[in-house]
Amino acid sequence: MYVSILTGRVAKENWLPLERSFEREVTKHPPAGLMDAYLVQSEDDPTAWQVVSIWATKMDFKNYKTTEQTDVFVELLCDGGTVPHRLGFVAVGRYERV
Repeated sequence: MYVSILTGRVAKENWLPLERSFEREVTKHPPAGLMDAYLVQSEDDPTAWQVVSIWATKMDFKNYKTTEQTDVFVELLCDGGTVPHRLGFVAVGRYERV
């Protein structure tokens, strides 16, 4: 499993448009290979937002990054008024309550 975390700051007037864009672009039209995605907002600093995307493999993420498809996650935060930065993580453990 591969996890990408995209972080940026979003001005208050862009919070609702960002949420709507995430719903429209990610939830209704997810990129191929995407297993799960979260749009999260910090309680400690409400201008701090992240898009956490979970991919089955790092290769799925790399394949997505090499397509001509716009990186919708970057676009979402850019539209929200920020220049985001991304960190990638390889999952080394997992717990899921069933």
